[in-house]
Amino acid sequence: MPRQRDPWVSKQLVSRRLRTLRDEADRTQREIAKSMDWSLSKLIRIENATVHISTSDLKVLLREYEVDDAAASVLIAEAKASRQAPWYGDRVPSRLARAIAFESAARSIHQFQLQAVPGLVQTEAYARAVLELFLRGEELDRAVEVRMERRRRLLDDDPPELHLVLDESVLLRMVGGGDVMRDQIEYLMSLTEKSWFSIAVVPLARGAHLGLQGSFTLMELDPDVGFATVLDIEVERGEEYLTNRDDALAQTYWSRFEEIERAADREDAAIATLKRCLAQAGYR
Repeated sequence: MPRQRDPWVSKQLVSRRLRTLRDEADRTQREIAKSMDWSLSKLIRIENATVHISTSDLKVLLREYEVDDAAASVLIAEAKASRQAPWYGDRVPSRLARAIAFESAARSIHQFQLQAVPGLVQTEAYARAVLELFLRGEELDRAVEVRMERRRRLLDDDPPELHLVLDESVLLRMVGGGDVMRDQIEYLMSLTEKSWFSIAVVPLARGAHLGLQGSFTLMELDPDVGFATVLDIEVERGEEYLTNRDDALAQTYWSRFEEIERAADREDAAIATLKRCLAQAGYR
C-alpha cells in the first residue's frame, strides 16, 4: 500500500505541477491570469502553494492547459487530498508537523544520533521514558501516541530507505531501565532484517569523530515536491534548514554523514555491536 502523503506535500505537488504545465504551454502568469479572468496575484499564490485551489478552478485551469481526463483526475484527487486535515490534527508543534510532512515524501532518510535512539524507531516504552522528561499526564500520553502513529505510518506500509548511524553511547545510556533498553535494542536488531533499513554504530573505542558536533537528519525527497534535500540539524531549541542537495551546507552534512559512517561498525559488525551492548550494559 503506497504511503499516504501529508496534505502539505499534496499542496506542494499540485502547485509545482501547475507551474510545469504553464511552462510547457509557454505561457506567462499574466497571460494565464487574464485568460482565466483571475487577478495575477491569485495565480501567483496558487503556484507558490500559499493558497489552495478549488476543484472548480482547477478543472477550468486544466482545460486551459489541455490536460487529458486521466491526468486531470490524478491532479484533482491530489488537490482534494491537500485540503484534508492531517492525521495528527493540532496535536503537534509546527516544526514537528513539517518534519512529518517531509517524511511522508521521503525516498530516503539518513540520520546520525549522538544522544538517543531516533524517534522514528523508538519503542513505546523508550519514547515514554524520553518524553516524560518534558511532558506530564495527558500531554505525555498524546505525545507518545503521536510518535507511535508516526512510526507506524512511515514504516509499516511503504517505508523509505532508512539509514541510521548511532554513537555507541546511545545504546549504553540507561533510558527507562534495563527492560526498556533490552526491548529497544532488540527492536533495532529486528529491523536489520528489513531490506529498507540499515544501522551502523560508532564504537566508543573509536574515539573522537565528526558526529561529536551533534545529531542531524538528511532526507531525500520525491523530486515532484520541489525540495531535493531536507537537512534537520538538532540544536537546543530546534532548528530546521531546507536546502538543495547541491547547497554548500547540505553537501557539508552529506560528507559528514559519510565520514561518520566510515568510522562505524556496519552490517554484521553493527549487529555484533548491538549484541555486545546488550550484554555489556546488563540489559539481559
